Formats: sequence, C-alpha cells, structure tokens
Amino acid sequence: RPLGDRVFNYERGASNDDWFLMLSLAPTGADPILGFLGWRGEFASQGIGMIRMRSGRAIVRGLPNTQVHYGIFASDSNPCWGSGSFRGDLKRTHTRKTNLVGSWSDAHKTPPEALAPLVETVREFMATAGAQAVTQRLLLGREAEWESAGEPRPENIGQLFAWVDVVGPLERMVALVDGGPTYQVRHLMAAERYTRLAD
Repeated sequence: RPLGDRVFNYERGASNDDWFLMLSLAPTGADPILGFLGWRGEFASQGIGMIRMRSGRAIVRGLPNTQVHYGIFASDSNPCWGSGSFRGDLKRTHTRKTNLVGSWSDAHKTPPEALAPLVETVREFMATAGAQAVTQRLLLGREAEWESAGEPRPENIGQLFAWVDVVGPLERMVALVDGGPTYQVRHLMAAERYTRLAD
C-alpha cells in the first residue's frame, strides 16, 4: 500500500527496457561504481519498492514524506549504476536524471569530491606497487582467517559481486602500506575502480 503521497519521476532515457530502480529508506552502502555491492545490508532490508524501467524512465507514486534513497542498475553488455536521494517532505514531486557511473561514452567517470584524494593515492600506489597491489592489500589477513577456519580460498576472487564475501565487511579498515593510514574496504575498492575506469 502507499506509504505517502510523494511522486518520484526518473527520466534519463535508454534504448532498452532492462533498467531497474530500487527505492529504500536507507542509502546504498557503497559508491555506485561498486554496483550491486552497495545494494546489500540496510539498503536492501529497508527497501520499499523496485521497478523495471521501460526505456530508462519510471514514475513511482505513494512514497513517504521522509528521506528516500534509490539505486539504479542500467542493464547492458557494459552495465552502469547510479544512486541518489531526495527528501520527500520538501516537494510533492521529485524529478531526477542521475548520471550513471560506468564506461559508457556518456557515463560519469569522475569520482565524487570526497573520494578524489584517495583515488589519487591509489593511482600512485598502483603505479609503484603494481596493478594488483590494492587487491593484495584487501586480501591481506583474509588468507590466514580462511586457513585457521579450515576453509578453502574462495574461487570467486576478483568477481565484483562476490567481493564482499572475499574481502570481508565493506566497513573493514585496511592500510595500503604497513603502518600507514587505514581506509574502509568500500572506499579502497571504489578508488581502485575509478582508477581503472580512467585508464
């Protein structure tokens, strides 16, 4: 049943009908560049609706008069993701044309301002330590955990959707250099992806 009288209109437009919009009372758990990893946790458990968008457009009615968050999955041979939020109590109708993150020619490739310094740090780290250096740091300590638990090393290492099961919680802190500053896994992963996207 409707949770309120607010209307959300998304109208970027697309050449296919296989885009999906998910609405939630909680924000996505990671930058859109990490795809479905951000759709886990609170974002999923507090979800209030999902719709398959025809031609990259959707109108959703009956939203609550509170903060509403959304994630977008643009299905394609080269998929893109987007996310955003709005306050339902400010206006009756909200219109968005979120720029999607991905490798499309017209997609967004620049990291958010808050993440930009870490992207530069990761770029420099990878330039000196190697292309797989961030991955190796994310796995540091996990190998020992699997061994002590008698578990085999996961076969899905490197596959984005399965990464959270490999590197542990997205909020786990990891240092790029022993004794150096630590960063959340989700931020390191996003910074690495933006670095590769720019290459």
